[in-house]
Amino acid sequence: MKNWILVTDRYEGIRKRAVNMLAGYVSGLLSSALSVKYADEVTEEELAESHLIAVGRVDEHPLLAAYAARGLIEVPTAAEGYALFVGRAGDGEEGYTVAIAGADDRGVLYGCMHFIGGYCGDRLHKSGYLFDEGFFRAPLERALPDLRVSTAPAIPVRG
Repeated sequence: MKNWILVTDRYEGIRKRAVNMLAGYVSGLLSSALSVKYADEVTEEELAESHLIAVGRVDEHPLLAAYAARGLIEVPTAAEGYALFVGRAGDGEEGYTVAIAGADDRGVLYGCMHFIGGYCGDRLHKSGYLFDEGFFRAPLERALPDLRVSTAPAIPVRG
């Protein structure tokens, strides 16, 4: 069984809040500890051995920049926009990738909130995923439905 690793580019301001919120929520969905690392500290070996949650901005996070270059995520340029990807990041890769990339710091926060509420909450619950007995023990250790979102508000500075 692969462990999960959360890789972020920065840990300050709004992004610190986003990472704390995401790590706290995801930790409750796992049977093992969630590792949290900076993008410039994580090794290729750790990435190969883990499911990945990459959080940050494409212009500061090398993993997110690579996913954008490959077309896995398309981050809007508008304020507070974000892209969210859940699935297998490449051919033959065994691990899951969750990529949350914001156009700005608020976009990172809103992307994390979408993953927590819109994916882990609504999508997994409404798909019948909850009724699998294994979900109650460790939901993120089951097969995950794919998701690809790219969105930005028409009017920035949400409530």
